[in-house]
Amino acid sequence: MMNGGKHMAALYVVLAVGMLSTIDTVAQAKQEASPIVETTEGEARGVSNEGYQAFLGIPYAAPPTGPLRWKSPERPAEYDGIYDATHFRSICPQRSIAGVIGSEDCLYLNIYTPAPSGNPVKKAPVIVWLHGGGYSTGTGNVFDLSSLATSQGVVAVTINYRLGALGYLAHPALSAEESPRRSGNYGIQDMQAALRWVRKNIMRFGGDHKNVTIVGESAGGNAVYMLLASLGSEDLFDKAVAQSGAYLRNQPSLQAAEAAGAAIATTRYNCPQESGEAATAACLRSLTLATVLTASVTQPIVDGKVLVETTPSAFASGRFNRVPVMAGSTHNEGTFFTSLLPGPMTSENYTSFGTLNMPAAEVAARYPASAYPTPEQALAEAVGDYHMFCGAMQDVDDISDHTPDTFFYDWDDPNPASPAAFAPGYPGTHPRIDMLAFHAGDVAYWFGLILPADRTPARAALSAAMMSYLGNFARTGQPGSAGSVTWQRYNRNTRSVMYLGYPLNPTYNAFQAHQCELWYSAPPSQSLF
Repeated sequence: MMNGGKHMAALYVVLAVGMLSTIDTVAQAKQEASPIVETTEGEARGVSNEGYQAFLGIPYAAPPTGPLRWKSPERPAEYDGIYDATHFRSICPQRSIAGVIGSEDCLYLNIYTPAPSGNPVKKAPVIVWLHGGGYSTGTGNVFDLSSLATSQGVVAVTINYRLGALGYLAHPALSAEESPRRSGNYGIQDMQAALRWVRKNIMRFGGDHKNVTIVGESAGGNAVYMLLASLGSEDLFDKAVAQSGAYLRNQPSLQAAEAAGAAIATTRYNCPQESGEAATAACLRSLTLATVLTASVTQPIVDGKVLVETTPSAFASGRFNRVPVMAGSTHNEGTFFTSLLPGPMTSENYTSFGTLNMPAAEVAARYPASAYPTPEQALAEAVGDYHMFCGAMQDVDDISDHTPDTFFYDWDDPNPASPAAFAPGYPGTHPRIDMLAFHAGDVAYWFGLILPADRTPARAALSAAMMSYLGNFARTGQPGSAGSVTWQRYNRNTRSVMYLGYPLNPTYNAFQAHQCELWYSAPPSQSLF
C-alpha cells in the first residue's frame, strides 16, 4: 500500500505491542521445557507449546545502526552464551498515531515448527512470510503462524525488514559509497539476507533447506515479485506466492530515485549536497528516527543490483528466477483504498478521483455508476481491478510462459471474517462503500487466524481448503486438491483461475469479471491512486 499504508500503521502497532506481552508470558511459563537449537551464530533457546515450538526474535543480520544505516545487511554476531529466543524483538521504525515507534535494531525473524508429542517434524517444507504495510508499516511479529505449521506440517518463518526511508531512500551520497554506484532497496536486501540465513539454518529447526517457499501479501506480495525478478535472489527460494502485490509495477530508475532523495535531504533533512558527498552521508546518518521518517519513501527501484530492470520487463523476457508461482488477489481490492479518498463523489465526477490512466468516459462506460449502490463503490471496483487484480494477471501471463507450474486465484468472501487476530480495527467502515472481499481480508483464511467468534462452517471450510492448497504448494509446487476440487495450472490461453469463494470454482473467468481487457491497455500501475 502507498497512501493506505500510513492509515494502517496504528493497527499494526497496537497488535505488535499486545502480542509481545502475550508471548513473553507464555515463554516464561514454559521456560523449563524450552528446546535449544544450534545455529551458525550459536545456541538458541525457544519455547515449547502444545503441538509446536517457537523460536522468536532471532537475529538474521547485524543491527543496521550508526555507520550501517543505509548499508546492505551484514552477518549477525555470534551469541554470547545461549541466545534467548523466547520473546519477540523490536519492530522496525515506523510512524504511528503515537509518533515514531520501533528500533533500528530490528532485523529479526521468528520460527514456528510443528512438534507433535514434543518432537519436531524433520525435513518439513519451509514457508517464509513477508508482511504487508506499504513498505512503511508492519512487522512479522503480529502473525502467529503456529496453526499453519501444525495443520500443514510446515516450518513457518516471519521476518522484520527495514521500512520507509530507512529501507528505500536513494541518494547520490549513499550511492557513491558503493561499487558499482547504487543505493536504495535496503528492505529487499534484508529479505534476501533473511532467506540466506534460512537456507543455512532451517534444517536445525526441522525444516528442509532445499524446499523454501516465500509468501507475501500487499507490500510483501509486491516484494515477492521483486525477489522473483532479482538476480541477487537466485537460489534463495524454491517457490513463490504473491498475494495482492501487483500495484508497483513500473519501478523508477536509480537516477530518478537519487534526484527525489536529494530533494528530500535538502528540503526536509537539511543535508544539502553542496557540503560534499562524505559530509552529506554523515549528515544523513546523524538524523534522528523522527526526522528520517518525516519523509515518505516506500518504493523499490531499478538500482542495478537488486533490480536491473522493471518486474514486468523481467517477466516478459523470462529473465527471472523460474520457480513455481502462485499469485492472486482479493475480489474487491479497491474498497479500502477508495474509502481513503476525499469526496464528494457524484455520478458525474467519480471517475476523476484517483489515477486510472484511462479516459474517464471509458471508465464510466465499463463501471457505470448506475450499476452500483454508490459512485464510490463503482470507483472502488475500477481502482482494484486496475491497480491490483489485472496487473497481477498480466504479470502471471508472462510468468506462465516460462514457468509451467503457475497458478492464480481470486478470493471472494463478500462478508469476510475480521482480521482482528493481526490487524484489529481494519478495514473500518465507510458510509457509501461496502468493503466486501477487501484487501488483506484473505490472510486470516490462509493462516487459520479466523477468530472463534467469526468462525462459521462456510468460513472454516474455505479456510481449510486454502490452507491445504498452500501446504500442498509448499510441499510439491502444486496446490493439488482440497476435497474434490483440483486447482488447475494457469496460462495466458486458458486463464483458469481458482475462485476461492462459495463454492470453489477452478475455471472462473476472472479476466472478464475484472475488465482486464480494458486494463491490459493501461500503463503498468505505479501507485494505488
